[in-house]
Formats: sequence, structure tokens, C-alpha cells
Amino acid sequence: MKKTLISNLVISGVTLLVLFITTKFFRYSFSTHYYFTIIFFLSLYFIQTLLLFKLSKTDMRFVAVYNFFTMFKMLMSVFFLVGYYLVFGEDVSSKEKIYFTSYFIVLYFAYLIINIKNLFQKTEWKALKKTIHSSIILREHRLRFRFLQGCFLAIK
Repeated sequence: MKKTLISNLVISGVTLLVLFITTKFFRYSFSTHYYFTIIFFLSLYFIQTLLLFKLSKTDMRFVAVYNFFTMFKMLMSVFFLVGYYLVFGEDVSSKEKIYFTSYFIVLYFAYLIINIKNLFQKTEWKALKKTIHSSIILREHRLRFRFLQGCFLAIK
């Protein structure tokens, strides 16, 4: 659990550092919603980590909690992007919307990849990994593909 939490803090710190360096040296000013995105993902994955390790006492319970939280993360991401488009839709250019959506998706997958890697490297989940890993990943990829299709249709 500590490794996962530390990894999430490192991803957030590196992302903040990249935003800061870009702002300082390349004179590009990021809006506050870029920073809120980091807080959004950090809090989502912090809650997921706590729930997985506190509520998952059996393999079946782990699968149920993991699947529930996968759907919850996706719904929250959709709400976050829809909120962004509703609040800032008229004030920002299409180019800025594309930049922010790309940033959001890259950050989404960075957190996802690191957390899946950390989660399924745990020794107590090795047997579970063999049985459910491929089905969960396949389901997530299908859902994320549908999510991305919706995002790009919203931009048009």
C-alpha cells in the first residue's frame, strides 16, 4: 500500500514539476484546472488504494471492489471533463480544449499504468493476477476506448 501511495505522490510531483518548468522557462501559462486535474487523480487513486487494501479480504471481494472503483473513476473522469467543458467551454479556444483533454488523458493513463503495475506486483495477489488480470485489463481497455470516443466526439 505504501509503495502505491508513494508512486502516486511521485507522479503528482513530477507532473507539478513539469508544469512549473514549462511555465518558468517556456513562458506558457497553465490554467488552474491543470493543477486541479493533478489533485483530482491523486485523490481518486488515494481513495482506491485505501479501499482496495481495507475492504479486500478475499479474492472475490477484491475483484468486486476493483471493478466498482474502475467504473467510479471513469464516471468521475467523465464528470470532470463535462464540467470543464460546461464551465470553460465558451471562454477557451478549441485549441486549449484539445490541449487540456490531451493532458487529462495522458495523466489518466500515467496514473492507471503505474497503479496497475504496483497493484499486480504484490506477492499476495500473484494467484489472483493469473486468473483475473487479463479479463480486467481487457474490460478496462474496452471501456476506456468508449470513453475516449465520447471525449473526442464532445470536442467536435
